[in-house]
Amino acid sequence: MLHCQLGDIYQAVRCKIQHCQGGDIYQAVRCKIQHCQLGDIYQAVRCKIQHCQLGDIYQAVRCKIQHCQLGDIYQAVRCKIQHCQLGDIYQAVRCKIQHCQLGDIYQAVRCKIQHCQLGDIYQAVRCKIQHCQLGDIYQAVRCKIQHCQLGDIYQAVRCKIQHCQLGDIYQAVRCKIQHCQLGDIYQAVRCKIQHCQLGDIYQAVRCKIQHCQLGDIYQAVRCKIQHCQLGDIYQAVRCKIQHCQLGDIYQAVRCKIQHCQLGDIYQAVRCKIQHCQLGDIYQAVRCKIQHCQLGDIYQAVRCKIQHCQLGDIYQAVRCKIQHCQLGDIYQAVRCKIQHCQLGDIYQAVRCKIQHCQLGDIYQAVRCKIQHCQLGDIYQAVRCKIQHCQLGDIYQAVRCKIQHCQLGDIYQAVRCKIQHCQLGDIYQAVRCKIQHCQLGDIYQAVRCKIQHCQLGDIYQAVRCKIQHCHLGDIYQAVRCKIQHCQLGDIYQAVRC
Repeated sequence: MLHCQLGDIYQAVRCKIQHCQGGDIYQAVRCKIQHCQLGDIYQAVRCKIQHCQLGDIYQAVRCKIQHCQLGDIYQAVRCKIQHCQLGDIYQAVRCKIQHCQLGDIYQAVRCKIQHCQLGDIYQAVRCKIQHCQLGDIYQAVRCKIQHCQLGDIYQAVRCKIQHCQLGDIYQAVRCKIQHCQLGDIYQAVRCKIQHCQLGDIYQAVRCKIQHCQLGDIYQAVRCKIQHCQLGDIYQAVRCKIQHCQLGDIYQAVRCKIQHCQLGDIYQAVRCKIQHCQLGDIYQAVRCKIQHCQLGDIYQAVRCKIQHCQLGDIYQAVRCKIQHCQLGDIYQAVRCKIQHCQLGDIYQAVRCKIQHCQLGDIYQAVRCKIQHCQLGDIYQAVRCKIQHCQLGDIYQAVRCKIQHCQLGDIYQAVRCKIQHCQLGDIYQAVRCKIQHCQLGDIYQAVRCKIQHCQLGDIYQAVRCKIQHCHLGDIYQAVRCKIQHCQLGDIYQAVRC
């Protein structure tokens, strides 16, 4: 097959595919794929893939992948990957990865990774990572990481990280991080971080962070953060943040944030945010946000948001959003969104969205979306979508989609799709959209959107949107939005 658009190549496929757009290559696929966009290569795939965009390479994949964008390389992957963007490399991965973007390297990963963007390196990872973007380095990671973007460094991480973007540094992290982008620094983190992008700084973080991008600052954070990108500032955060990108500001946040990128502003947030990128504004958020990137606006959000990037607007959101990037609009969202990037629009969303990037539109979404990038449209979605990038269209989707790249359209999908690239159609509806890098579509829907780097899209819907670095998108919906650096999106929606 040459210069074609494939949908699904299920069982016992033995083909040579070049210059094509593939959807799914399921079981027992033995093929040589070049210059194509694949969706999923499931079980027993033995192929040589070059210059392509892969979605998922599940079980028993033994391949040599160069200059490509991979989504997931699940179990028993033994490959040499160069100049590519990987999504997930799950269990028993033994590979040498150079100049690539990885998503997840789960269990028993023993690799040498250079000049790449990794998503997750889970258990028993022993690697040397340089000039890369990592997502998560979970348990027992002992590595030297330089000039990279990390997502999560979970348990027992002892590393020296310089000039990188980290996602999460979980438990027992003792490191010196400079000029990097961190995602999460969980428990017992004692570090000096300068000129970096942090994701989450969880419990007992006592640091001085300047000129960086933080993800989450969880419990008991007492810091002075300037010119940085923060992810989450969880409980009891009392800080003055200027010119930064914040991720989450959880409970009891009282801050003045200007010219920054925020992730989440959770409970009891009373702030004035201008020219920033916010992640989540959770419960009881009363703020005026202009020219910023928001992540999540959770419960009881009453704000006016213009020219910003929003992540999630959860429960009882009443806002007017223009020229922004939204992540999630959860329950009871009543907003007018134009020229923005949305992530998720969950329950009871009634909005008019134009020229934006959406992530998820969950339950009871009634919207008109044009010229946008959508991630997921879950239950009861009734929309008209044109010239957009959709991620997932779950249950009961009735839409008209033109000139887009869809991934999966599962159950109860009634749509007209033209000129698109399909990847995977999982449970409910899941779709891929034009010129994008998909990583994982796990449970519920997970998708990636245009020109972005996804790490993990776990449970519920997880998607990434244009020109962003994601670390982890855990439970519920997790997505990334244009030109932003997210760390972790944990429970509920984080983007």
